[in-house]
Amino acid sequence: MLLQDGWGISMKKLLPFLFFSLLGAETISLNEVINKTLKNNPDIKTFILNIDKSQKEINSLKTDNLPKLNLDGNYNFTQTYAINSPTGFKTTNSDGYNIGISLKHKLWDFKSNFYKIESAKIDKNIDKLNLKELKALFTYKLKTIYKLAIVQKEAI
Repeated sequence: MLLQDGWGISMKKLLPFLFFSLLGAETISLNEVINKTLKNNPDIKTFILNIDKSQKEINSLKTDNLPKLNLDGNYNFTQTYAINSPTGFKTTNSDGYNIGISLKHKLWDFKSNFYKIESAKIDKNIDKLNLKELKALFTYKLKTIYKLAIVQKEAI
């Protein structure tokens, strides 16, 4: 995550934008600035994607506890068979096939999967808290910059 000036908002880029938008015919409201920033900021998008990733990891780990069913089959159109007879071995060429089914289920894994799921849940909660904190920080910083732009406009 690249955070500019410790806030994630480049003061040099945002202040002229707000200043000229306040001077222009079309004024942008504080709520619009906050909503656009929260919607388009790459750091916020990263936290949202991390939350989704953690949820998918939790779902994937939960499927490890389910039984696995495998169905195998093959067909060989030219297979040689050896048949034992009193006069010796005789060979025959014919087609052949094999079919198999197997079922696997974990009976006990010493709770390793349980701890992986709990760890993924903790990561998801940490990302949610970081996202909430980052949004609050952006909102505070944007309000401060917006008020400063209004004061500068009135000074002109």
